[in-house]
Formats: sequence, C-alpha cells, structure tokens
Amino acid sequence: MRSQLLLTSLLLCTAAWAQEIVMDLDDAHTTVRYTLPATLHSVHGTFKLKRGSIRFDPATGKIGGDVIVDATSGNSGSDGRDRKMHKDVLQSERYPEIAFIPYHVEGTVDPR
Repeated sequence: MRSQLLLTSLLLCTAAWAQEIVMDLDDAHTTVRYTLPATLHSVHGTFKLKRGSIRFDPATGKIGGDVIVDATSGNSGSDGRDRKMHKDVLQSERYPEIAFIPYHVEGTVDPR
C-alpha cells in the first residue's frame, strides 16, 4: 500500500544556490497531508507538524534532516476510522510521534 505525503508549508529558506539550503518548517503554517488508496475510494487526511528541518546541498545532491509529525493528531474526517487508525494501526498513545527522514530527492530544487 502506497501512501502519499504532501507537505504544504511556509518554509524559511536560507542560503544561496552554491551553498546548502536549509528549510525550517513552521509548525504553525505546515499541514502534513496523506492519501491512502482504499477499496472504493481514496482516504485523505492530515497530521499536525511538531517540528522539522530539511537540509539540501545542490552541489552534491545530499539531503538530510527530519520531519516530526504528531501521530495523535491524525484526522481522516471519520471518527470510527480515526479511532481504529490510532488504536490498531499507529498505536499513537504508545508512539506519539512519526519521524520522516529524507534520503533522496528527484529532479531539481529551486533555491528560492
């Protein structure tokens, strides 16, 4: 099962093209969205960002950092589905954070 993660955020970028680009994600202006295929339709939902920072070196293509999501904030718009997701799938009471670690980037990155 593939999931798609979209980060819509206000990014604070520093650095010029020849230097490492650092993007600090603003938790007040960042939404983590997901889409999961289901039997009759796709399920869409959101999580709140706790913190995040991504580093990218355009000269070498190296990427690093982390994006930490509040697992307890997961919301698909269906109370029953969300209860099952938190209890049986994510076990968000036991594991309250989800960490995404970037390791690969495809295409080009606009330094702006």
